[in-house]
Amino acid sequence: MRRYIVAMTVVIPVLLIAGCGTGTAEDSATGQSSPQEASDGYPETWDDKLDGKSRDELIEDYRIELLAKSTANAQEYGVDLDIDLEDYPVIRVPEPEEMPEVQAQCLRAQGFDAYSSADGSVWTESVPDDQIPANNRAFTICELQYPIDPVTSGPYPREALDTLYDYDISTVVPCLEELGYVVEEPPSKESWVDAMVVEGIAWNPYDSLKTGELASDHAKLGEIYTACPDTPADFWPSYE
Repeated sequence: MRRYIVAMTVVIPVLLIAGCGTGTAEDSATGQSSPQEASDGYPETWDDKLDGKSRDELIEDYRIELLAKSTANAQEYGVDLDIDLEDYPVIRVPEPEEMPEVQAQCLRAQGFDAYSSADGSVWTESVPDDQIPANNRAFTICELQYPIDPVTSGPYPREALDTLYDYDISTVVPCLEELGYVVEEPPSKESWVDAMVVEGIAWNPYDSLKTGELASDHAKLGEIYTACPDTPADFWPSYE
C-alpha cells in the first residue's frame, strides 16, 4: 500500500503522519508551499530520503514525531492522551500491504469494533461519545507499537515518483478499465511529479472510483486494490 495509508479516527482527529506530505516550509502569504520551496532539498533518490540513517533510527524518529503531533492535536480538543513512548515499544513493523489489518487487530485487542480494507482504510464503529478519547488514544498506541516503515510514507524521491507514474499508466489504469471502471484522464508525468513534490498529493487512478456508493464500500474497494495493486512488487528499497 502506498500514497495514502490512512488511519481513520472518530470525531477527534488525532493526526497520524503516515502518508504525510513533503514537509516543506509554508508560504507566508498562501499558507501552502511554493514550488521553489517544495523543490529545495527534495530527495532525488532513495539514498537521499534515507539520509544515511538506519531503519531503526528512522522508525524511532517517526514514533517521536507521531506522538508529539498526536498529543498536540488531542490537546486542542481538551484530551490528554497520557502516553509515554517508553511504555509502548515497537512490537513489529508490518509490511505496507498488511498494515491496515494489523492496526485493526490492535484496536480490537483494546476493545474497539475495528475494521480494515485493502484500500488502506482503518476505522472503528459504534464508539460511544464517552469512549472517543480512549478510541483516539488506542489509535495512537497501535501506531506506536506497529509503526509504518517511514520509507513507505511520503515524500517519495523523484526516482520513485517516476516509477509510480509509469506503473500507473502501464499497469493500474488498464487493470481498472478491464474491471469496467472509468479512470480520470491522467496529467503529464512532469505535471504529476511536480504536484507530488509541491503538494504531496496528485492524480491517482483510484480516486475516480471513490464516488457514490462505492466510496463507502470498503469491501469492494479492497477487492479492487487486491486485483489491481497500486505499487510495483520491487518498488521499496532494501536497507537495514
